[in-house]
Amino acid sequence: ILGGTYNGKPMSDAALSRILKRKADNQTKQNKKARLNAEYVRLYEKLHYYQKAIDYAPKDSDIFAEALKEVDYLEYQIDYLFDKLARKD
Repeated sequence: ILGGTYNGKPMSDAALSRILKRKADNQTKQNKKARLNAEYVRLYEKLHYYQKAIDYAPKDSDIFAEALKEVDYLEYQIDYLFDKLARKD
């Protein structure tokens, strides 16, 4: 790619375009994975917070009921993100 050559021969504009498109596509995929990873970590930290609330809040309190609801939903979201991260697209 350097100097517009490949194996000593000039590289065509079409070949260079394909290489640049592939590079841009890979960068887009990496950015998407990074955003999904950041969201996964954020949800996991939030889940940890609500699990602590379940451990320490009185069982008959509103906090306890809200934490149970949130934990269920967060576990669903984390599973969904994990599946998205595991895909090859």
